[in-house]
Amino acid sequence: MWTGARSGLLAALSLPYILAASAASASVIYVDADATGPSHDGSSWCSAYVHLQDALNETAASGGAVTEIHLADGVYTPDQGGGQTPGDREATFQLLNGVAIMGGYAGCGAPNPNDRDIATYEAVLSGDLNGDDLSAGASDCCVSHDGPGCDMESCRDLVCSNPGYEGCCTIGWTAKCADMAFMICGMACQADTNENSLHVTTGNYTDRTAVIDGVVISSGSANGPTSYYWQTGAGMSNYRGSPTVRGCIFRRNRVDRLGGGMMNRYGTDPLVTNCTFTANTGDLASGAYGIAIDPGGRATVVNCLFVRNIGGPSSHGGALLVAQGELELIGCRFVENRAGLASGAMDIASSSVVSVQNCEFMNNYSGGAGGA
Repeated sequence: MWTGARSGLLAALSLPYILAASAASASVIYVDADATGPSHDGSSWCSAYVHLQDALNETAASGGAVTEIHLADGVYTPDQGGGQTPGDREATFQLLNGVAIMGGYAGCGAPNPNDRDIATYEAVLSGDLNGDDLSAGASDCCVSHDGPGCDMESCRDLVCSNPGYEGCCTIGWTAKCADMAFMICGMACQADTNENSLHVTTGNYTDRTAVIDGVVISSGSANGPTSYYWQTGAGMSNYRGSPTVRGCIFRRNRVDRLGGGMMNRYGTDPLVTNCTFTANTGDLASGAYGIAIDPGGRATVVNCLFVRNIGGPSSHGGALLVAQGELELIGCRFVENRAGLASGAMDIASSSVVSVQNCEFMNNYSGGAGGA
């Protein structure tokens, strides 16, 4: 069943996000993939570190002297930098107490390197270690996702056969159509996800002074061979950790079990505000492609958008799942999330405690019980 009476607003949906001002007294390290050097010690934009891991290493060793890491636009993978092994799927960006990682800066070479606009200057923390998710082995349909149209007829027909997507063939190809195409041919689009990071970011054993702000977290693939830990939390995994996550986009992460965007397990209590969870997917009998909360976990989620997170035929909880945990959900929107079995938007299970205030559920779908 479908939920919601309105449609056609997907491309225009966005949530207001006011960039937090940096404290004037903060000690800052700079990271810019395009820094020209000649030195790369993090002391200024053009002398910035080119790998985020190097900045995290210095920050951890600073004894609290460094409180902010400013990140310019570019793509940063957790397997690069000092002490890392290229191609290591277990490499992750571990958040640090008392430190804010802040993305969206113009960086070296810009008229004002400190200009901050998280949409214009995307800082992407990517689990695509080989940089080939949308190229190697991808069909024509897959590689055209970010373009104006879909040039593979069979893929286009599959998209348009889904309820609510008929206009992709009769009216025009939109971002909504592109996201559905990505999920339909996800295995072809991400032919090499077996080489992607298991967890792009990790908030284990942190408190809310560990902040990540204004970054894109993308292309994690939690498909480890046996361990439950390695099959959850592709974008962010929190174990006994409670970071603050602000103004971030969790996009195109894949998971075998739970928590494509974020997994919260045992003793967690993160604060997640003004974030977007979109086009996160899973293949097995799993769910919660946006956020999952497991036994003993808790989260407060405020003013977030969950849009077009889609699971496989046996999935439940397309966007969010709470299992023997606690959730406070305020001012959030759930739009066109899908689950194959039940609970297109949100699944609440096993004596969970959930508070939902001022939220919208629109055009969510499941193949069985519970569109929303």
